[in-house]
Amino acid sequence: MDPETPVALIQWGTWNKQVTVTGNLKNIVDIGLKSNLKPPVIAIVGEVVNLRESLQWFDNKPLFGKKILVTRSRTQSSSLIKSLEELGADTIEIPSIEINQLDDYSLIDSLLIKLDYDWIIFSSANAVDIFFSRVTSHGKDSRDLKGITIGAIGPATTEALNKRGITPDFVPQRSVSEEVLSELSNLNWENKKVLLPGSNIGRDVLEKGLNELGANASRVPIYNTSRPKNIESQAKRAIQSGLDLITFTSSSTVENLLDILSDDKQYLNKTPIACIGPITAKTASDLGLEVDVMASTHTVNGLVDSITEYFSTREI
Repeated sequence: MDPETPVALIQWGTWNKQVTVTGNLKNIVDIGLKSNLKPPVIAIVGEVVNLRESLQWFDNKPLFGKKILVTRSRTQSSSLIKSLEELGADTIEIPSIEINQLDDYSLIDSLLIKLDYDWIIFSSANAVDIFFSRVTSHGKDSRDLKGITIGAIGPATTEALNKRGITPDFVPQRSVSEEVLSELSNLNWENKKVLLPGSNIGRDVLEKGLNELGANASRVPIYNTSRPKNIESQAKRAIQSGLDLITFTSSSTVENLLDILSDDKQYLNKTPIACIGPITAKTASDLGLEVDVMASTHTVNGLVDSITEYFSTREI
């Protein structure tokens, strides 16, 4: 065979860490050794190698080869990971928060027995899921919410309600509590009973604001958000391995990762940071991190879009 016959070596083919080198039969061994290619590697021999530039659909993905850390809880991270990997990213999942049920549901259960509210405003899909698990445990279902105005903050929350056959009456344009309150301030809240089911560490901006408008609003924890145990060594290895980006989807993901890393926090200053919205970005900034990306639309899809734009701009 002609020594000038084209050859391509592909390591980790169709994986996000794919590496491809090209040469010919005469020099491909030296090229492969210099590139430090190790199994799994496949070799392609022949003129088809010359079509690589027009056929390299995989390594032309916008996030190809980018190593991105996802800190969202395991119960919520799948959509973000899937979206990033579809764009070619190599994701590492280190959840810095976890969602757990309460030890005692007596308070929320006592409220659900009556369900005498004018409004229920859900702030997360977790709140929807756990709320309805408690509703079901009392032999009730969505029909028992008849006459109650339902609010949903964020598209994931809306989707969780839709899965239960509920179309929320109120969905704010943006998911930041201050802006939600601004939209709601045009309504009459005098003596309206409002239930705000959410996390044990949720912000109280909406509760205080509605009460100032005359409502009787109660923020009631129905699940716990906490720091996972025994992930310190895994998190430190991931950070020290060299990352292209770290994603944060809530203030607690920022706070907990910094706590987990303890003496290795300096690695975060060397890695670009992406935040899902202004509250998360402010927390990161207040804790000494420089935020490189903030989603213009405060959703998982919005975060992915902003990350893609960030890397495309950097490589121009």
